[in-house]
Amino acid sequence: YNSNTGATTLNFTIADTTPPVITITEVILGSGSITPSWTTNEQANSTANISSSRISDTSFVTSHSIALSSLAAETRYTYTVTSCDRAGFCSSYSSNATTNPASTSSTGGGGGGGGSSESAATNAPTSISQAWSKLNAGVTTSVLPGSAAIAISEINFAVVAAVPNAKLEVTSLGTTTPAGILAPGSYKIFQYINIIPTKIVNENLKDVTIKFTVDKSWLTANNVQEANVVLLRYSGGQWTELPTQVLASGSTSVTFSATTPGFSYFAVSGKPTAVTTTPTPTPTPQPGPTPRPEEAPEEQPTPEGEIAETTPPTVPKGKIPLEWLVAIVVLLAVAGAYFYFSSIKDKKTK
Repeated sequence: YNSNTGATTLNFTIADTTPPVITITEVILGSGSITPSWTTNEQANSTANISSSRISDTSFVTSHSIALSSLAAETRYTYTVTSCDRAGFCSSYSSNATTNPASTSSTGGGGGGGGSSESAATNAPTSISQAWSKLNAGVTTSVLPGSAAIAISEINFAVVAAVPNAKLEVTSLGTTTPAGILAPGSYKIFQYINIIPTKIVNENLKDVTIKFTVDKSWLTANNVQEANVVLLRYSGGQWTELPTQVLASGSTSVTFSATTPGFSYFAVSGKPTAVTTTPTPTPTPQPGPTPRPEEAPEEQPTPEGEIAETTPPTVPKGKIPLEWLVAIVVLLAVAGAYFYFSSIKDKKTK
């Protein structure tokens, strides 16, 4: 009312406990250079290195690109990019790439380590790693391999207790069974994957989910239904099915999600649908038509004034009709009686 004002100033600090998330957007390959480009979900600095060669950019930005030059042509290198935010939390991404032959250049697709003239899936990295200066307890951490050669597209996990200097490596083994391990029986294998943690023990993990993608062409070729795809985990000397569900089914691929109690060897697999064969029924002999008894000729009416002709019954050969037998017996009896009475009469006369 009298223009009197009051003010209070509060100073507080919001702790940044989450490292930046790195997403590879492009890898340009030259005959003597590899130039990875990536983004981070927060402002961070940039570092890229190959062996002993290391180049850094201290600018805190969200888009990063560093050229690694003076490399040999047609040579395979492992490069690593690292970004650290203002609080000092860092993330790293490692991949492989092969420089082009002399006087050629090409651009690899997002996901790190694309090839020269071959397809992105063929030249995509089969192994990536991500490192953290510290994993805080109860905070969900995501790893996005981002490689067409790795079936796993996302890993989410949290730790019960904080872990300093942690690292997670994801490697695709293709369809090659891990050394010293028997292949799981009755399963078709899409891809074996090894997830190797550093300083992250399974007993300290919680809420671990793994998302992976399977090509529909593989499902069709192996007679596997979407509902029969399962992520297997190798532990205790045996393969165990993990709870797996379909997240999305597209025109060319299907994305699944599975939960796991820890990291180890995994197998993206499916059980073929049993092919049921219907036995050919044995034909049952059908009875032939029952012979019809001969029909007696229909009796034609006799016109008035005419005597119906009777056809004597046909006597089968070798048989005497009963009527004839009776007639013969009667004739014999009459003849016998006649002779008998005649003989008596003659005696009386004498």
